[in-house]
Amino acid sequence: MTDQPNQVRTRRAILAAAAAGSAAVAAQAVAPLAVRAATNGNVILGQSNTADATTVVASTTSTVTAFLGSVTDGIGVYGHSTDNTIPASSSAGSHRTGVVGVAGDEPLATNNTDETGVYGYADISAASTGVWGDSTKGTGVIGTSSDGDGVYGEGLFGLDGYGAIGVYGETGAPGGAGMHAVADNTATALYAFAGSGTVGAPPPNTAIYAAAGDPTATALQVNGKVKLSRSGRKPIGKTATSLKVVMAGVTTSSYVVATLQTSVTSCYVRAVVPASGSFTIYLSKAPGKTVYVGYIVVN
Repeated sequence: MTDQPNQVRTRRAILAAAAAGSAAVAAQAVAPLAVRAATNGNVILGQSNTADATTVVASTTSTVTAFLGSVTDGIGVYGHSTDNTIPASSSAGSHRTGVVGVAGDEPLATNNTDETGVYGYADISAASTGVWGDSTKGTGVIGTSSDGDGVYGEGLFGLDGYGAIGVYGETGAPGGAGMHAVADNTATALYAFAGSGTVGAPPPNTAIYAAAGDPTATALQVNGKVKLSRSGRKPIGKTATSLKVVMAGVTTSSYVVATLQTSVTSCYVRAVVPASGSFTIYLSKAPGKTVYVGYIVVN
């Protein structure tokens, strides 16, 4: 009987067929067999291997890599879980994880990592890192989601005397940024919420939206200098009683605060009137000398 083109055979069967004679060898050359390694058999390179138990590759030398995947144009290591069943409870073991990487005390790693492409855990020292992404010319780590969180960070324990940190960003490069958030004119780049309760969706076309869920919470606190591009300090001449300041984005509903920065008896800021693209500061009288006014445009 001749072999079928896609017949699955064991390693032992192949060796026996090779010893049967030149006719069998010729038949195999015409129609090569698909080979797979069975449980307790050898792994066949370049072929699909199946087993009903875990395959372990271990190195007895501490400086030797146990398993290395390398390719010139493709994927070095690919892990895929095809299980799409829903676990009975959240305490059930993981069954739907593509790749699990652990460094240190494995029993302390999360037991259930269901629905995770890559899970990393490290518990060797305070410098341990669960997942590390590094690039000298591109992006170290990218997280995307079409209907959820691209990157989610949660701090569970304090570090170096500080509270827990969900996401930490740092840079030492001139002109760099520890964290960079970008959004188009329909969204908010950075959304920060404190307190209890719920706050609606952040406003569109906003770089940073800070919200407090209740009156006891603080939406924004700054410890140090604050620089505002829509604030300034300008002179008013000794005979002038007003000053017009041109500023893009100002409207008739803008809120502008201005104060006199030079002391002149009975001279003060009488009014600030916003207009489209500008606002005018009015004094109570001509100061008699050059004075300075400071202003802040809130909206």
